[in-house]
Amino acid sequence: MARAAWTLGVAAACLAAFALVVAGPNVRGVLIQVREAHTALPGAPLLSPDERALLERLDDVVPADALVMGSPRTGTSLAFALSERAVTEMHVYGTRSQGEDYLRQNLVNIETDPLVCEYVRETGVDFVLDFGDRDIMDNVDLARFYDGMQNLEPNDALALIDSEGDDARLFQIVGC
Repeated sequence: MARAAWTLGVAAACLAAFALVVAGPNVRGVLIQVREAHTALPGAPLLSPDERALLERLDDVVPADALVMGSPRTGTSLAFALSERAVTEMHVYGTRSQGEDYLRQNLVNIETDPLVCEYVRETGVDFVLDFGDRDIMDNVDLARFYDGMQNLEPNDALALIDSEGDDARLFQIVGC
């Protein structure tokens, strides 16, 4: 019995030493990357301080039953977590409807493309969060699927309702 306990103790010590020597630096590296991605600093991959400030006051501007669209690749999906507002895309993965796909690529043409308003009505989108085109995953090939709803400009169909800094903007769809 004592020999088994001693063997188990040696095995545990070896495993701990292995974890500290081999896995330790790798785990530390991953923790540093996660901390950098999720800290709200200027230029942060997930949310800048301006973006977070706008998200935190959405409940003052956006009705509780409204639907918000935005690129989850820029952090806009956090509107659900920070302001309890429904978003069309909770994360970067998943299946999108035909209308959501069309709007992701063509919302910028809301004044000239009748299909945009058709899909706005079909999906029930009321507001659009635009955090520019900085992608949290640095994948240009996938980020391009959101080109039609990033870096928007106010017009007769898109009213700028709120903004914070240069890149965090909230639009209301008013022209459909």
